[in-house]
Amino acid sequence: MEPRVSTAGTGAIRALLELGELRVWSVVITIFGDLARAPGQRIAASDLRRLTRPMNIRDDSLRVAVHRLKKDGWLRAQRVGRNSLYFLTTRGFRDCHQARARIYAQGPPGVDEMRVVVAANGGAAAQALAARGFVQIAPRCYLGAADNLPPDPACLVLHPQPSHVPSWVRHALAPPGVGACYQRLLDALETVERATRRAGHLAPDSQAALRVLVVHRWRQVLLRHADLPAAFLPDDWRTEACRALVLRLLERLPRPEGIVSGATLP
Repeated sequence: MEPRVSTAGTGAIRALLELGELRVWSVVITIFGDLARAPGQRIAASDLRRLTRPMNIRDDSLRVAVHRLKKDGWLRAQRVGRNSLYFLTTRGFRDCHQARARIYAQGPPGVDEMRVVVAANGGAAAQALAARGFVQIAPRCYLGAADNLPPDPACLVLHPQPSHVPSWVRHALAPPGVGACYQRLLDALETVERATRRAGHLAPDSQAALRVLVVHRWRQVLLRHADLPAAFLPDDWRTEACRALVLRLLERLPRPEGIVSGATLP
């Protein structure tokens, strides 16, 4: 049966699709990260098709993406009757869980949660810091979350309490192009909010696909840079404006019911 997509839902979905080409395997990860919130929860192939068809994702492209995720160790499959059920591997669930805390956070981390680390050298210490999410701000100096400090007694750890963060530090921490991506995302999210407000009630497939796309586009931009307090990011980034819109939209677009089933079969 073809998915039922409302006119308002189509316009809102189009605004998010126009942000760029979708990598189907990445959309599938977004679906599992948003819906499969306990280890072993399963999503049927038929429901993956229903969620992705309003995004103009062809069934053959979805099959290729799922095959790739199985091959790369993200998903496993079970056959139940004529349907295939998919679930995240232990590694896949762990990676989704780590990202989930940031994607659905009510705000950025506070300055009190950050540390500046001065490494003894640029070799193994620098690699260990990078692996824990620390970002280089100057030679041998890194900024990151206190919870992720590596156990290296050769590192000097400082507690930042800046009254002012110089622009050179902000730009050192900002990957090129991300600010423009946030502005484009904000424009699209505002379009989605207007469309959903006017529509009032969306068809179930419209609502489900739209929720996936909101999470996916937010995740795409947010995870391109380190998780840092607003004081350490460029003034013209619209990160928090996007976050506020995403959180409002997710309240308006609840997770679809009846898609995720319980733990995997024995």
